[in-house]
Amino acid sequence: MQLFTNSQFGPSPFGAPPGSAIASLLPAPIGAKWLVVDYAIVSSEVPGGWLGTRFNDYFEISIDCGPQGPPNPIPAYVATSGSINELGPNAFDSKGATYCYRLSMEIEKVKGKTCQVGISVADAIDHDLHTAVCAKAYYV
Repeated sequence: MQLFTNSQFGPSPFGAPPGSAIASLLPAPIGAKWLVVDYAIVSSEVPGGWLGTRFNDYFEISIDCGPQGPPNPIPAYVATSGSINELGPNAFDSKGATYCYRLSMEIEKVKGKTCQVGISVADAIDHDLHTAVCAKAYYV
């Protein structure tokens, strides 16, 4: 499943906040051990020369497989977040794109649950310099 969001989107028709996308995945197929999200970030702050300034867009990527209780000790939620400035200039090519990053969660103990993948981008200060997250979620 592919997801895309950027900081200039309006409210989502699915109830997600502006700049966000949420996708529910089908339950994991038999034999799957991991839910994986590969993602890349693209920002117009970088080629525009604004990296390292107050124009510092933020992003968040998460996997949520619902509440867990005993006897399931494996967390049912993982996330990563950051900002364009935190990634730094070496993370981007000349057009403002990163290489792919990966977020994953072991799903052995959450079999049969419907998991959600969420991505969000927050535009800092301006409405001219935009950041986008492109993501692909899958089971392995």
